[in-house]
Amino acid sequence: FTTIIIYVFSTFLGVNIQVYTAHAHSPASHQTIVTDPTPPVWPQQFTAVLLQNRKDDLSLTELWYDYEGGRNMNLIQSQLNLKGTLYDVEFNNKTSYYYNKEAGTCRTIQFPVGILTPDWLAGAKYLGQRVIHNITTNGFTKADGFITYFSEAAPPFRPVQWRFFDGATFDVLIWKDGNVMPEESWHVPGFCFNRLGRLDQGADSVPTLNSYLRQLQLITVNKKDARRT
Repeated sequence: FTTIIIYVFSTFLGVNIQVYTAHAHSPASHQTIVTDPTPPVWPQQFTAVLLQNRKDDLSLTELWYDYEGGRNMNLIQSQLNLKGTLYDVEFNNKTSYYYNKEAGTCRTIQFPVGILTPDWLAGAKYLGQRVIHNITTNGFTKADGFITYFSEAAPPFRPVQWRFFDGATFDVLIWKDGNVMPEESWHVPGFCFNRLGRLDQGADSVPTLNSYLRQLQLITVNKKDARRT
């Protein structure tokens, strides 16, 4: 609002009127509305390399996400290759395969959901900014703390670290949008389909990144179904 103050001085020469204008601003007119950042959305296709630490068991996880192709793969290399390399490939037909080419072992799992959708973080709670490994990040949590997700606070908003409810952490070392694994690398080895392969209905106890993401997708789907009812 504006206040006009008028001083009138009488002089021998007449009336001298001086007008002073004082400006005062309502606090509301200067309020800045701050909104929380929007949870990031994954690209349709990408590859990432992550350092996994689960109960002090270290491994290097190579993640290939191909939502357009309806598939997702983890290549998990154990520390010093003591346990070899575990492959975890899942398809949108709700079938996942865990296999070790060196050992010739395979386990097949049928799960109630397909791969995680790119917008799976929608509705996540914003936790504010935190510095993770010297990188300023925005933190989000979802599914009652099942996952806490940290991504860059500035463009291009790449993920930095994921923490899960059981203490497992995945630190993102490399992130490349648009990368697609060669088609032949998606082929599941034949020994997964012979009598040596195991088929488990709904079990998912192998500690891989995909196993966490499948559980998260199941939680998300169940909540959507609950809202519809």
